[in-house]
Amino acid sequence: MRTRGVSKPLTRPGAPSLDSPTNNLSQLPKVLKPGTAKVYERCKKNAEDGLRTYLLVPDDHVQSARRRAKDEVPGRVAVESIESFVGQNVEEMAAFSQAELNAMFYQLLVIYNERVDAIEVDKSVMIEIPPNLVPKKKR
Repeated sequence: MRTRGVSKPLTRPGAPSLDSPTNNLSQLPKVLKPGTAKVYERCKKNAEDGLRTYLLVPDDHVQSARRRAKDEVPGRVAVESIESFVGQNVEEMAAFSQAELNAMFYQLLVIYNERVDAIEVDKSVMIEIPPNLVPKKKR
């Protein structure tokens, strides 16, 4: 999640990621299926390099991913559901205020769409912002 006042540069898909030889932490990580051996190899390498390692998976894959992480990288990987992780971060950024929550969701969607627009060829992955999230002065 983006923190306040922090902006990371974006590159086109296929650019170096955290586990590439450049060790450039500012690049977006590649997405891997949690059931593949390669993702656990990367988790292990990142943990060995002293990084806090999180594996974010869809909610219905959490238990199986935790079992596999426990077998392959015991005690070194935190497995969390994407939905829970993102939801918790958005709530924290909104300071747990309902009034701020809509504004935070709006801001998050705007930033997401800007990032997608900057690097993605397929614009269909952009998210249409619901009217109830658009601040009244911007309608």
